Amino acid sequence: MPTANPKLKRKFSHDYHSPSIYLVTDTVLDRKSVLNAVEGSVEQPKVKLTEVGKAVKQEIFAIEKRYPQIKVLFNIIMPDHVHLVLHVKEQLSEKMPLGNVMTAWEQACGKAYSALLAPWPYHNNNRKITREQCHQLNEMAELLANAKK
Repeated sequence: MPTANPKLKRKFSHDYHSPSIYLVTDTVLDRKSVLNAVEGSVEQPKVKLTEVGKAVKQEIFAIEKRYPQIKVLFNIIMPDHVHLVLHVKEQLSEKMPLGNVMTAWEQACGKAYSALLAPWPYHNNNRKITREQCHQLNEMAELLANAKK
């Protein structure tokens, strides 16, 4: 999930390694409404997570697995942003302040989003392709496009 720069609203005098409860809001790039959709009638609307929203939800639950010193107390997924209330239970390492945790979470969300967009299973296995393989794929695509003419 591409995100806007989250560093703009940090309080620079605060130590984000320290135990505390934090409210974090993360916004989708260009505020695109890709995380959930409203269904049903005006009288009885229902909010349903999109596939991207479901992937983000899974990554929210993964925060506690990756960082046992952090507990997710609350989360809400809006159409174009996410609110998280995080409890940092114990001091985070010097190399991993909360901002770095959130950056890693954003990257995991982006990776999950990319996997949903992958045109073939090859990319879903997180395999890298070489420049040569990329050129070969482009040549094959060009041959196919010319064959249709």
